[in-house]
Amino acid sequence: MAMSLSATDLIPRSITPTPREVDPGSNVSGESRSGPTCYAIGPKCLAKERFQLTVRFQTVTGLTSLIPLERELSSEGPPGFYLSCELLGSACSSKRFDNLAQHSFRADEHTVYVKSTVSILRAYFAQSTPLTVNLCYGSRSLAHALIPIDKLIRPNDRLLNESALLEGKYEVSCCQTVHYHTRTSA
Repeated sequence: MAMSLSATDLIPRSITPTPREVDPGSNVSGESRSGPTCYAIGPKCLAKERFQLTVRFQTVTGLTSLIPLERELSSEGPPGFYLSCELLGSACSSKRFDNLAQHSFRADEHTVYVKSTVSILRAYFAQSTPLTVNLCYGSRSLAHALIPIDKLIRPNDRLLNESALLEGKYEVSCCQTVHYHTRTSA
């Protein structure tokens, strides 16, 4: 069955899930107090299958080469480094950490639920820009990594029997608007 999708068909729409659609055992940190974040992608008559998209911030290495340790960063907002991104318009961030050289945080997962079809999701990801993961301090973005999602679902996949996964090391680039405060001692 060939289908023709318009650009508006590929814009995620926020929806309210029915109680049957919510996993009762789910305790996802990305869920708001009002419940899980849910979207529909594709025409309403086709957006029937339920998918789960999860971003997991697990480990970060080599951060000291981006930002010199002897520099004190100016801060607007709560202090601390953290990773952040947007998944279908929902903000996701890691727990804050203070030390670039010796940091550790437990893996943070943020999940959104999507009603769609495999072929519509493939079309959505194929036209999407890469997922931008930012390294932030306070309210400033210091560096970012671009994670390509256009090939998340392979062309021949009709069903997703297994999780589609993008895992690996991604290059981080400094943002050009990094501001430093330097301390001088007398």
